[in-house]
Amino acid sequence: MESSPSISLTENAAIYDEKHLQTWSTPLAQFIIANPLNFIEHDTSGWPEAEEAVLEVLESWLAARSSKSLWIQTDSSSGEYPTSLSDIAAGIVEIALELRIPVLVFFCDWPDEYPGTTIANQERKCFADLICSLIRQLIQVLPEEQIGWNKFSKGQFQALVSLCGELDTVAAVKLFHDLLQCAPTLLFIVLDGLEHLQDTEDTSVSEEMMRLTELLGNFMQGGQQEISDRVVKLLLTTSGDCEAVENLQMQLGEDIADSVVMTGAGKGLSPVLPLDYVFDSNNQDDDE
Repeated sequence: MESSPSISLTENAAIYDEKHLQTWSTPLAQFIIANPLNFIEHDTSGWPEAEEAVLEVLESWLAARSSKSLWIQTDSSSGEYPTSLSDIAAGIVEIALELRIPVLVFFCDWPDEYPGTTIANQERKCFADLICSLIRQLIQVLPEEQIGWNKFSKGQFQALVSLCGELDTVAAVKLFHDLLQCAPTLLFIVLDGLEHLQDTEDTSVSEEMMRLTELLGNFMQGGQQEISDRVVKLLLTTSGDCEAVENLQMQLGEDIADSVVMTGAGKGLSPVLPLDYVFDSNNQDDDE
């Protein structure tokens, strides 16, 4: 039997090769509609502004030396997308890119913007886009070599897609969680618009969204991470309420999770741009 050249087993762990994971995950690209980073505009003169209360919480979230989750939501849903919070999320991604911090990002559009003959089919394609995009992005930022708690194989990736081309979202969510255990010691995750995948016509989609956020919560809390000093900054932005995000925040508790509501009153606005200085200065203090 031909052995896999990418897996070197030790007694309790496996050393993976990032290039092999990229190759194995190539079939997932068919479910990705667009490069999420295309949403980011690199013209800093057009960066968004935020209310003072939002800016203060963002600064605290960035400056924290430990893993933190932040949920920013508007007080009501406008029904439009992208929103002003999408611009703030994009600004945070821009900061991570400029500081060369590994970042996973997804801007979740309304499912009816996806191709499909039924809304249920569009919802499934939307969630497939989300989870496959996160998996592919995560693989790209994994360290060159990392001893993890999980063993990965070509067959594991092949099993994600059926012979008729359907994605096994349950297995995909689990794989994403397993890959997270090998994530870099500093990681940003920015997710915008997850409220678009709640109360779905295909109930399995909203169930998988709840499961995904629960596993993100487990990861933020530590779980079986081998690297105990890993710092994860999770930013969630929604227009109105989102049950999956609310459950995640409750799971994490107030020591890790914070939240703020942007009223959209348009008063006391301050630019988001200086936030990169907040994080960079804090990072330099740690090095001294």
